[in-house]
Amino acid sequence: NLDRYDRAHPGRFVTFCQMDWTLLTHQDGGEALVRQLDDSARRGARGVKIWKNLGLEHRDASGALVAPDDPRVVAVVRRAGELGLPVLIHTADPIAFFDPLDARNERLDELREAPDWWFGDRDRHPDFDTLMDAHARLVLASPGTDVIGAHVGCAAEDLDRVTALMVAAPRYHVDIAGRMAELGRQPRRFARLVAEHP
Repeated sequence: NLDRYDRAHPGRFVTFCQMDWTLLTHQDGGEALVRQLDDSARRGARGVKIWKNLGLEHRDASGALVAPDDPRVVAVVRRAGELGLPVLIHTADPIAFFDPLDARNERLDELREAPDWWFGDRDRHPDFDTLMDAHARLVLASPGTDVIGAHVGCAAEDLDRVTALMVAAPRYHVDIAGRMAELGRQPRRFARLVAEHP
């Protein structure tokens, strides 16, 4: 990837690495993740991408679901900051993906077409607020790291929540990819967020 993009087009692309969260099934998983991050940085990674499966699927050696604010995850994010690497994190999908699959779910048709996008089974997945609270704790526990909350901080439906975290954590940023429908419903509120946090 570095040869294909970063080195072939200097200044145009930067490659982010991913972490192998399955390492947390080993007793020294936290330390192994930090070593993996150091190695990725040495080899040219310019950032870290944390996918939503952290918090929804990955389990540690004890079988416990690994939350975004797990101390071992915080250690990785803090180390990224020490290395000068931003962290792009996608913690949760639209709120409707966590709601019951009934006539009141505005994304019912979409979820029928893509049932693996539904996280409303509380026996398998935490609820939206639990995930987003853990997301905020991770950001606040890593003040030396530039953290980018994917998809408007994973909470495009609640821009007050996003703004509050941006105020509390000056190095927290958001992108707007994949959430035009949510932002289009609240154009004045979104304009205010952009004006306050350009």
